[in-house]
Amino acid sequence: ARPTRIESQAQMKKLKAPVKQPSLEDFHAEFMEKVSKTDLRRQQSSEGKKGVSPLVAATSGSCKHISPSGSNLSQPSHELIKKLSSEIEQKLADSAPTRAKLIKKFSQDKVESFDAEMPPSASSTPGSKRKRPAKRTGNVGSRRGKPAASKSKRRDSIAVMQKRKTRLSGHRASIYSSVPTADPVADAPPPPSGKICKFQPLTTPPVTYSKPSWKLTLRKEYFTPMEELENDVITDIIYQQIVNDVFKPTSIRLSEGDRETLLHLCDKHSIEPKRRETGAEVKREIIKKAKELPCYFAEIFRVKGKGPDSQLSHLGVTHRGLTFIRQTESWATLVPVDSYSYDSVVDCSGKAGLVTISLVAKGSTENHVFKTEYATAITEVVSSQLAELQKNARYVLGTQDYLTRETSLLSFPAGAVIKLQEKEGLDEGWLYGEYEGNCGSFPVEYSAPIACVGEVPTQAAVEKAMYLAQNEALEKGSKPTDQTALDEAASHSDLSTGLPSRLSHLYRVASGTDLSISRFANEHFRKGQERAEMVRKLEGSFKGLRFIGSLKESLRGGKKKASWSDTDTSELIRFSKSPIPVSLLQLDPSDVALNRLAVECFLAIMCFMGDYMSKGKGEEEHVLFLLKSGREHQELRDELYCQLMKQTTDNGSTKSDGCLHGWQLLLLCSAYFPCSKALLPYLMHYLHSHSSDAMGEFHVPATICEANLRKSFHLGGRREPPGTSEIQDLMAGRYTRRQVFYLPGDISKVLRIKTSTTAHDILHELCGMLGLQGEDDLEEFGIHADLGKQTLPLPLLPSDYVQDVASLLERQGLEYRLCYTKLLWYRPLRLDQPLYAELLYHQAKHDVLKGYLLPLEAGELSKKSVNMVCQLAALQWKVENERESAPTLKQTARLIPPSLSRHQKPQQWVEGVQCSYQKTAVSLSPSDAKRSYVDLASRLPMYGSRFFPITSSSGSQALGESLMAVNKKGVFFLDTKTKGELLSLSYDNIVSTRKLRSQAGRQYLDIKCGNLMQQTVLRCETPYGREISPVVAAYVKIRVEEQRKEDEAKGIVRELSFI
Repeated sequence: ARPTRIESQAQMKKLKAPVKQPSLEDFHAEFMEKVSKTDLRRQQSSEGKKGVSPLVAATSGSCKHISPSGSNLSQPSHELIKKLSSEIEQKLADSAPTRAKLIKKFSQDKVESFDAEMPPSASSTPGSKRKRPAKRTGNVGSRRGKPAASKSKRRDSIAVMQKRKTRLSGHRASIYSSVPTADPVADAPPPPSGKICKFQPLTTPPVTYSKPSWKLTLRKEYFTPMEELENDVITDIIYQQIVNDVFKPTSIRLSEGDRETLLHLCDKHSIEPKRRETGAEVKREIIKKAKELPCYFAEIFRVKGKGPDSQLSHLGVTHRGLTFIRQTESWATLVPVDSYSYDSVVDCSGKAGLVTISLVAKGSTENHVFKTEYATAITEVVSSQLAELQKNARYVLGTQDYLTRETSLLSFPAGAVIKLQEKEGLDEGWLYGEYEGNCGSFPVEYSAPIACVGEVPTQAAVEKAMYLAQNEALEKGSKPTDQTALDEAASHSDLSTGLPSRLSHLYRVASGTDLSISRFANEHFRKGQERAEMVRKLEGSFKGLRFIGSLKESLRGGKKKASWSDTDTSELIRFSKSPIPVSLLQLDPSDVALNRLAVECFLAIMCFMGDYMSKGKGEEEHVLFLLKSGREHQELRDELYCQLMKQTTDNGSTKSDGCLHGWQLLLLCSAYFPCSKALLPYLMHYLHSHSSDAMGEFHVPATICEANLRKSFHLGGRREPPGTSEIQDLMAGRYTRRQVFYLPGDISKVLRIKTSTTAHDILHELCGMLGLQGEDDLEEFGIHADLGKQTLPLPLLPSDYVQDVASLLERQGLEYRLCYTKLLWYRPLRLDQPLYAELLYHQAKHDVLKGYLLPLEAGELSKKSVNMVCQLAALQWKVENERESAPTLKQTARLIPPSLSRHQKPQQWVEGVQCSYQKTAVSLSPSDAKRSYVDLASRLPMYGSRFFPITSSSGSQALGESLMAVNKKGVFFLDTKTKGELLSLSYDNIVSTRKLRSQAGRQYLDIKCGNLMQQTVLRCETPYGREISPVVAAYVKIRVEEQRKEDEAKGIVRELSFI
């Protein structure tokens, strides 16, 4: 019968009502109801009632379903297969310990490799009459008494058996679809057409079948290496399958010897076809014995061998390995030729109808190539088995020497077989194992998993792991062996080229002086530290030191290590895979805490570089610990620099970015604290040897380190710890960050800042944009952090690090803007620079609109001041509006300072502004109007002043609430309403300023006036003392310098200076 399908939508509309799809229990009930009254079927019926798994019975019997249309379809639809699969998966989902595997269902394409071998009876020409199949007397579980099939039919059954099976995901099982034939041996004979049919998904609603001529059989195909039977339902299903196959007259998967082995075991436990009830332990014993057979639990693929494997016809994939199979001449059984454990299987790859299996033995590999249409399926199955063994490896192979004196770590040579053990609290990338009775942690990069089938790795598994590790190292371009690395490092470290001339202002050395780190180590490193071993307490804390022989000596049985005088100290300045037991430098021996801290700093460096377990700490914690140790303990600074140079010299870490992280730490340390003058020339030489190589891997961080170190010597280094974002950017290789700076008028400029960028650097760059290049010009400008209207601005001194301010404010959760303003006015204004003119315009406009620059005379605004206000308003209107129309009444209101608007009527202000607009502003361009505005405002007496509110003042001159104006002429106290002068202080009389804070939190500024013999103090209550003091100090400094020049011209020498 050919497969048919209801595809017409019109025909489906004629169906009266949809039929509910039966469940798996319905299949079983109907099967039991329709079972035959013959002795054999009565026997199977009684077995089902006595406890045979309903799942086995339902899937191995004939199922009858009535179609609404009365159709008698002779092939199962895709929907039925899908429903059965989902039902079975749902039943066994809780007990499935294995992963899902997707296999193609039925192939509709013509099978070229097998069509030529189809028997004439199975391949009919059009119009030929098909021979009626013989009546079947039993189900799949019992076929006794039937004659053996012909050679050609058995050959067909093996070829087609794989084509009509649907694999169940998660259980390594399959559902076979078969059509009854006269062949009692064939598990799944082909359709009469000679082609394999694929059941396509239906586009119409599913249908049921009446008296189907096919059956469905559930089989457990194969196990995975780590699969265990823990569920009684699955155990019973597999047990029933084995018993069915054992008591069949013949089975393609069982040889006569295999059958006798299983029959003997069944007889031992009194298991017969009619009596299968037994305990779970006996079932597992039978399953275990069946798993030992070469072909029973195996996914078998039809292949055709090449060369020496030409006699092979099948490939079996089991939980232990691969089996090369040939078929007997009678085609009744499969005969295993060779078996290869997964311990020796290196790889399996399939491409273009060919599958290649690579095996390793005694350091060499051999390939077996097969021709098959199942290349993709074979590759997927074998690769999944190998991956599972690799993932669950219980042993690892040491790929490199890992030698350490740290008692919590495990030392082992290359080639060591290490047994893994469970350990809580291990960091990612670390393992815990046992080697020669010692236990400890070690980096995973120094090992390779040994994927072995048994409990203990075989020699083949070890050779395979070593072969894979060597291939991986070659693919990655691994670093040279230890000896080669040491030789190359020695030639690099002994370089003694001259230092760049730009560093001569920091130190002086004689020309030709050897500045290699090895020389510094000979003079300053601790002697005999190669014999020291760190001893830790049970909880892991530092306990003390003990001195022993060479560690490499104890592992390899070498000769005794030479003494310090005979040993090259170059090893002490090169990368170490294990923690140092003592400090590198000779620290104070009586200070145990300092020596312990030096060792802990080295551990923090290793953790940050990925060479040691972090123990739950993040990169930021290690960075902050190192920077804090260097800031608080000046004796440790040289030690930290030596440790970082050691770990970045010929770095042999298996971490690809480990050495880069070491340079990033060096970059941070050089920005936070300088080294001693003794180490400085050697450290600078080390940095210059990397920065001078423009093509070198660490050219950029080394160059930044040089600049950071120079600033640290001059400024003392940064004071605030770096923020989280700065550390993350640094680890990502972003050494600069974009920072927005705002000029007056909300003009934004984006600059790139580094970890050691200071406010002076920003001033220099922004002044360059204004066309100002001299250092005197830089002194007139400043940077402050604007924290909003409710918080006072935070001024930055030229020596302040920008990243320090950003980290401090980010840590406090404050939003801020960095602003650039003009602080001092003592040099001539340069209005020819557009950006500079715009900056001056916005600052002057702010002071004008606040009413600071126009004082009142006797409480009234003079006519001259009114004209000045109107002219400034007209110019402002021209800047903001390029149109030629004059401002209206509403527009004029916002151009007049609010404190002055009441002195005239609105209409008078409008007329005055419009008149000034027509006279002076209408013909100007916006840029010319800005320059005219600044030029006009600069004629006012208080132009160029910084204004600060004063709550009160006491002392020699007691004042109430006032407004302080600081400009180049002096310090003035103005009335808050009229802006008239209340008090003035000349810079010749100001001696010093001092900021104070009371216990109640009130802030004061003391201004000391007079001379060295007689002084008075004016105490002002104001929160702006931090801003006032630098401005006053700058003007006093300018005045002192002017006075000095005047005195030099007159021949007078003065010693008085501003404090």
